[in-house]
Amino acid sequence: MPDPSTTTAPLDGAVVLDLADEPMIIAGRYLADLGARVVRIESSAGDYIRRTGPWLEGKESLALDLNDPAAWELIEQMSESADVVIAPMQQPPASRDFFAQLAERAAAGRGPTLIDIVFRRERPDDQATDLIAMAAGSQLVCNGFPDLPPDYPAGKLGYKQASYLATAASVSAIFQQARGGGSAHATIGLQEAVISTIIQAANPNLYVWHGMVAERTGTGGLRYPVVGIGAGSYEQGSYEDGEIIFLDTHG
Repeated sequence: MPDPSTTTAPLDGAVVLDLADEPMIIAGRYLADLGARVVRIESSAGDYIRRTGPWLEGKESLALDLNDPAAWELIEQMSESADVVIAPMQQPPASRDFFAQLAERAAAGRGPTLIDIVFRRERPDDQATDLIAMAAGSQLVCNGFPDLPPDYPAGKLGYKQASYLATAASVSAIFQQARGGGSAHATIGLQEAVISTIIQAANPNLYVWHGMVAERTGTGGLRYPVVGIGAGSYEQGSYEDGEIIFLDTHG
């Protein structure tokens, strides 16, 4: 566990057990970049993550038969010396007891912090691709042209945002534990992660308060049709020293 007063890297001394699948795979890479020792648990049948990007750089790797209960006994032993365990969205059947027990311990402040992910909190067993999450989180409606179907941005941005949140949760937990606090159980909501990227651009209160509905403008982002009329609207023009936008707000 890191000592904040003596370490040269923020997470030097921290140990992370990385069991993530694609929705949170980048989190372990970020934590390794911050100095943590990240041990990646891979399937001995082959890890498809290796074909999706350089997300395993900086990590140690251990290949196991994840359908074998004996593998999860070993993983449980390894977790006892870890600060954080990052769980996959699609958990192998043989892992269910391990993650259930880990969640119970983490919620009680014992053992490593558990970072897991669901699509929707009210239906935690639902599975979803990045495309579904981007649609359910209203990101698609922000992309493309008004006379065409919405565009799906490249790069699996929903998964990336979930990884950012998982990284932040992991760092917070590691330093909480380093200062004598207990472990925690943090669940990332994939749909919520997507929503957090557009909380201003597609804020539903703009309709509730002002009756304003955004339209897609291709590469120009969102545009609201009410211009220069009433509180919350805007005027836009070009001036000698650049473009200025005037906002009309309450008060």
